[in-house]
Amino acid sequence: MKLSDLKNYHDIVIQCHDIPDADAIGSGYALYCYLSSAGKKVQLVYSGTAEISKVNLKLMIEKLDIPLKFVDQDFIVPELLITVDCQYGSRNVTQLKAPKVGIIDHHQEDRHIKELKLEFCHIFSNYGSCASVIYQLILLNSFEKDCYEEERQLVKNRDINTALLYGLYMDTNEFSEIVHPADKDLRSAADYNFEIFHILKSSNFNIDELNVISRALLSIKFYRDEHFAILKALDCDPNILGYISDLCNRTYELNSCIVYMEMPNAYKISVRSNCKEIRANELAAAITKNVGNGGGHIQKAGGRINIQDFCRQYSENIDDFIYHRYIEFYSQNDFIYTNDFDFAAVRDQFELYTKRKLVLGYIPSMALKDFADNLRIETLEGKTELVVSPDTVIMCGIRGELYPISKEQFIQKYCECDAPLDIKFDYEPRVYNTLNNEIKLIRDYIIPCCINSVSNIYARKLTRTTRIIRSAKQDRRQQYQYENYMTGLKDDYLAVSENNNSDLYTISNEIFDMIYTKVDQ
Repeated sequence: MKLSDLKNYHDIVIQCHDIPDADAIGSGYALYCYLSSAGKKVQLVYSGTAEISKVNLKLMIEKLDIPLKFVDQDFIVPELLITVDCQYGSRNVTQLKAPKVGIIDHHQEDRHIKELKLEFCHIFSNYGSCASVIYQLILLNSFEKDCYEEERQLVKNRDINTALLYGLYMDTNEFSEIVHPADKDLRSAADYNFEIFHILKSSNFNIDELNVISRALLSIKFYRDEHFAILKALDCDPNILGYISDLCNRTYELNSCIVYMEMPNAYKISVRSNCKEIRANELAAAITKNVGNGGGHIQKAGGRINIQDFCRQYSENIDDFIYHRYIEFYSQNDFIYTNDFDFAAVRDQFELYTKRKLVLGYIPSMALKDFADNLRIETLEGKTELVVSPDTVIMCGIRGELYPISKEQFIQKYCECDAPLDIKFDYEPRVYNTLNNEIKLIRDYIIPCCINSVSNIYARKLTRTTRIIRSAKQDRRQQYQYENYMTGLKDDYLAVSENNNSDLYTISNEIFDMIYTKVDQ
């Protein structure tokens, strides 16, 4: 989907979910501004059983002059309805009557969506906020050749960036749960209103919410043997859950904790971990498996448990459910410490594989010399900076991921080829000028290349979730190297380099067969 596709419609209603949060409001407002700049008739609305009452959201609407209005369920959409930060027909959004419907969201796709006749469905569930989805659409639209100058300037609009940035801030627990490069793009957006953003950041709590925090702390259930705690909060802004769990995460006796609150249709959870064997994002996903969705950062994460799905499958109370899921998560994991791994002792469990002759892509960094001398690449693993030089090559992997290597490494492993690229871009590949944060899309610079050397590994399929920790066993309170922690799920592969048996890593089942084939021995 491109934003320019929406120019085919003329009378458009943008709907936030009921009792919208900052992410929904910011996303809806940015989309409203885009469509208005394209000369469309646009309305920004929300519905439900109650109007907005949160102080910070009222300030957001007032300070940024956001034209959001409350409508009842009898409101009729004249032409096209676009739901933002929610999915049409879901329980958290009033279903307005509309002849045509589209969805822009970042949550897990609901099961009913495939049954709907939608004009478009643009869902990126690995993004931290819907604001990031909208920002990417506006950003990519600004590179379109037929884009109006008014549209191109939206990516620099301070009010729009402030609204989107605050939406991301609130949905990712003050940026602490940011993982995806798309979220990092928005966070680093250069031009926003610092004064308004600071006011909004400083207006999250009132006295009643401070009482919520104190009562939640008093509700703590501490499981001493597991160094784990569960806390229940009264209905409150989800950001408060993160604040409570952050407080708990500073407690010596705790490895991890979960704070939850009950909403009309779901339990919202906030997850924290300060233990190298437990990643918060993986624990959040495990707790919500089959009953919701969860994820985030390795130390800070969150999620949602659908109450209807939970009650249909389980008879225990929510506290016991969370505890049992935690025990299951921890006990069903294997831990491999690379310093203790003896490959020779388990060699018979592995088979030899060789890398297929894949068609990848590369860019001589000098091709970008006119854009910048110093570049930054955002990846799921973090950011990488490089200096443009004849000795540096930027590789493009099978999913469009970018990473730099030396020209010498490239010559040893790859060669140019005439085969067409077969790369799926979930995130449009781009580089950044480190001096001014300017962005350049680089799809057109990518040159096909093939692997020209034999690259073998020993591998075996995992039967349990396995975590590889690249350090010796340590006391749990010492500093841990989270960047050296790799996770493989059941049916993924544990791999060992043929030439270096201490080089141990995991490869997802999803891409293993795409990359490797078994060697006949």
